[in-house]
Amino acid sequence: AAAAAGTLGEPPPQSWTLPSVGLARPHPGLRDAMSMAMVRAKVDAESRQADERKALEKKRNLIVLCARFFQDLGYIGTVQQIQSDTNVSLDKIDAADNIDLTTILTEYEDFYEMRF
Repeated sequence: AAAAAGTLGEPPPQSWTLPSVGLARPHPGLRDAMSMAMVRAKVDAESRQADERKALEKKRNLIVLCARFFQDLGYIGTVQQIQSDTNVSLDKIDAADNIDLTTILTEYEDFYEMRF
């Protein structure tokens, strides 16, 4: 006895209707376009998340530079308040020895004068 098309062991035809609900099977090209749109949306979301992480990291780095600057000037209360407000502690993360806010500002001013 020959098996009917779409039964177990035999792939269904390219276009068929589910008898119990009457829904047509999506066209393969439409399915591919939908999956490409989903992939594109996922890549866009991951890109946005990476950009947000970079922005947060930049803000944290600025907070560390400012806190280090104030601590070097002796404004301990200011540093404690910054650490309390931002949950960023100089005990956990600190700027490198050769980087400080004064050096960054000086280099920026030199670049600005040279450029304009």
